[in-house]
Amino acid sequence: MKNTLTIILLFGLFSCSDSNDYKVRFDNVDRLTTGDKVIIKGLEIGKVKDLIIDEEKKVLVTISVRRDTKLTKGSTFTIHSDFLGTRRIEIELSDSEELINSNEIQTGFIQTLDSADIKPLTVEQRDSLIKHDPVYRLADTVFQILRDSKEKGSTKIE
Repeated sequence: MKNTLTIILLFGLFSCSDSNDYKVRFDNVDRLTTGDKVIIKGLEIGKVKDLIIDEEKKVLVTISVRRDTKLTKGSTFTIHSDFLGTRRIEIELSDSEELINSNEIQTGFIQTLDSADIKPLTVEQRDSLIKHDPVYRLADTVFQILRDSKEKGSTKIE
């Protein structure tokens, strides 16, 4: 009797989860990892739960999405990354009224890096980053040393 009650309680905990899992197949996940964010319109609605290589030699990604989020058929799943290397899956919802069956595997895409999306920093932004961020300060110092050695015609850095 005690074991039966334990099994019922455990089943109840798992069935009352506050999220739904969906599977998305990608040709390549571009260093996506477990725990990376899943986003719709800038709002975090879930996380990457699991990544495996499937029988088709593709990467099958399981994402966990808040239960109150309704994913519609025809939505697109795209891996995005910023210039610092942070990865996320962004979902673009379709206009369809029909919801995705969580047992169906969706097809995912990778955003290609478009240099038009990279905007140059203003002098004020650059100076502020160098002043307040030690990583940018170090990078600026290294680039300055390289520029100075190139101007002097030297390839040797001392």
